[in-house]
Amino acid sequence: MEIPGEFAGSISSLSELLFRTPITLRSLMTDALTNQGISRRSVAKGAAWSVPVLAAAVSVPMASASTAESYDVGVSASCVGNYDLDQLRSGLGDTVRSLPGGVLLAPLITPITNTLVDTLKGLLSGLGFEEFESRGFNIQAVEGTVPAGTQFTLSGGGLININLLEDALGGAGANALGLVSINGDDAVIELTRDLAEGETQLISLRGDAVDLSVGGTVTFGLVGSDNPSTAPGQPNTSSQNFVVVETSLGNLNLVNDLMDAVEGVPGIGAVLSLITTPLRNALSALTVTLQLCPGQEPPAGA
Repeated sequence: MEIPGEFAGSISSLSELLFRTPITLRSLMTDALTNQGISRRSVAKGAAWSVPVLAAAVSVPMASASTAESYDVGVSASCVGNYDLDQLRSGLGDTVRSLPGGVLLAPLITPITNTLVDTLKGLLSGLGFEEFESRGFNIQAVEGTVPAGTQFTLSGGGLININLLEDALGGAGANALGLVSINGDDAVIELTRDLAEGETQLISLRGDAVDLSVGGTVTFGLVGSDNPSTAPGQPNTSSQNFVVVETSLGNLNLVNDLMDAVEGVPGIGAVLSLITTPLRNALSALTVTLQLCPGQEPPAGA
């Protein structure tokens, strides 16, 4: 079809414009907005604000993933000591005060009692039994940082007086442990600060919170689970089974050594003949209560 000459030049120019200048969606939108009174500067500003929104949306999963850091909690038992020294001292003191001797014995009661206590401590140590120090558990950050707020349960098993637990935790050190709740014979304890990798925190139960006259099983364990990089990691729970043995100094064959020690007390000569037989008999019958740590054997003769 032949195009009239007056239109041929215009069509040729339009065709050249179409093929040489790409028409994009962005340019059409910009032109349209411009025609409505919105400048290219306003469009650019809107585009710039839209980019961080997308970036923030993408970064959320990355932040969530970073909170799942690996850490491994190890729990192990600690048992130090087997008998109550105050109870032992009281029993020996009562024994000495019950002896005949009257006014001759009175000034010797304290030195005789102290001699018996010191000698008996040494003899029991020779048998493998020591003065009570503590019952407890070690919490170790084997891998990574164990976060503050991590909780553990303690089951007293009749051996631990849970109601005195808060005072007993005073020996824990560095204010790292706090009592959360008590439920019957159980308690929930938590870390009040982070435990750095390699650090160990001892929950040490002392004094009246521990009853050395009874046997029982005490259990301490992590609430929930940790996140070791290599499963299963270290044990998160530990139990201690305590056995109580009641025996006498006579059964332990310690009376002769104790009597030899008493004979060395300064000034004892004046009353020694009066007290030897009754003291020997009283010492032979005196009861000693030993609470055995896990794996500890009872003494011979018990």
